[in-house]
Amino acid sequence: MTLNGIAIIFVIANVFALLFLPRRWAPMPLLIGACYMTLNSGIEIGPTHFSIIRILVAAGLLRVMMRGERLAGGMNGLDRIMLIWSVWALLSSTFHKDPSAALMFRFGLVYNACGIYFLIRIFCQSLDDVAALCRITAVLMVPLAIEMLFENGTSHNLFSMLGGVSETPAIREGKVRAQGPFAHAILAGTAGAVTLPIIIGIWSQHRKNAVIGVLACVSIVLASASSGPMMSAMAAVIALCIFGLLVLYSASTDFSLLTYGSAFYIFNKQLLGPLIIFQNNFSHFLINPLSGFLTVITVLGNLPAQKDLLFLFAKGEGAQFLTHAPIADHFTGKVC
Repeated sequence: MTLNGIAIIFVIANVFALLFLPRRWAPMPLLIGACYMTLNSGIEIGPTHFSIIRILVAAGLLRVMMRGERLAGGMNGLDRIMLIWSVWALLSSTFHKDPSAALMFRFGLVYNACGIYFLIRIFCQSLDDVAALCRITAVLMVPLAIEMLFENGTSHNLFSMLGGVSETPAIREGKVRAQGPFAHAILAGTAGAVTLPIIIGIWSQHRKNAVIGVLACVSIVLASASSGPMMSAMAAVIALCIFGLLVLYSASTDFSLLTYGSAFYIFNKQLLGPLIIFQNNFSHFLINPLSGFLTVITVLGNLPAQKDLLFLFAKGEGAQFLTHAPIADHFTGKVC
């Protein structure tokens, strides 16, 4: 066991909250576990490592079985895509040099991704539930932003008391790269960057929460002192602006769906191409679907153009920086 006293109390409190909170507020313990606990904190059972988020996913599955909760509207297209990806992620382990180790890693990855995805699908059954989840996320990002700003100014990581992260953050070219509970400053900044457009999405209906969340996300990105998250945040804002212009244009003219999708595809290829290093190799995607899948999650987090999901799967584009197994696993557990 790698849990200290503080972490044990944290886990017990969140497990009870996840089991007994009303359905609408059930995602909150999952978000708290993702935002405030380090990945290395958990329980070792044989060759498997149950991190905090994995323990909370297990508690969520127990809640679903106890209460008989189900997916709203049954299975949809994206649910099936998740299941297909999960099956192939496991089967493709045989292509690796060490299939047993790859299979064990993929089991953990599928458990994280599918567990969190389907729990959120069950807990959020309407647009009001989604808006409530965004409001919760905006508030939960504030303590994380405060800690990372403190860490950036003092070179002391408060999350080190939970174990799993260094007390002193990395320093590059004289700049402190705050990482909070994440494994790396890039991952911390990415969490803020991909959350930014989600928070902006509730601006018109929940202005106060949106303002607080945007300030927190921007603070996290800046405190990480990493160029990748900064470019992701800028790309997200630009994409939202273009999305708004296209919506206005399509409302006033006969702007066909094909043209609408093509405009976003051109935008992604021409603007995001220089920002993210893609590996255009379909065979690489077949052997390692992790990179292609996490690219889809990243793009969907930054862009409201969900039509690109088909383009990405068809072309097998994968971000090279996500193919490293520990980074990818941590990215999935923290951001999804």
